[in-house]
Amino acid sequence: QIGYMEGQNNKQLNGNTLSSGNYTEYGSWYGMQDAWCAMFVSWCAYNAGIGEESILYHSYTETQWSLFTGQGRSYTWEEVQIGEYSPLPGDIVYFLSQANADSTTNPRKVNHVGIVTGFSESGTLYTIEGNAQSDVFTTDGGCVTTRSYPASSHYVAYVCSPNYGGTSSGEYEPISVEGDYI
Repeated sequence: QIGYMEGQNNKQLNGNTLSSGNYTEYGSWYGMQDAWCAMFVSWCAYNAGIGEESILYHSYTETQWSLFTGQGRSYTWEEVQIGEYSPLPGDIVYFLSQANADSTTNPRKVNHVGIVTGFSESGTLYTIEGNAQSDVFTTDGGCVTTRSYPASSHYVAYVCSPNYGGTSSGEYEPISVEGDYI
């Protein structure tokens, strides 16, 4: 999916259109064309055979984040940086917008989500995200891309550990679908 770009209308869902219309195969699958980072995460979970008991199929970032928080499976970026939790491939990461990162009234409101692909000893977080700007190729709108965030990032808010198949936090292996890790 890396490199998939959003289209301008429902006829442009092949992922090859340079646009900014929020029309994607993920929105088509979900049944709504709109901002699509959470729909991308949901689509990935669905296609990996992960049921909604682990990751809800949703379109609003705060929906799943609130559930993780209620289950005690959400860790702040600060907790990650001091070693209280070490992100694993398959964890879900939530981000703040620039406005929220700089806000004093609502500084922790999440508005973007991605999937953790790795975490380095230096504290760098590696992700795959939908509806993101690419550092590798140019798009007018959102695309599926890989990104990395240093320990000093002000945009990473929370890392959440889904309960994959009843395992406890930190005890699962990376999820493999036909040999590719998500």
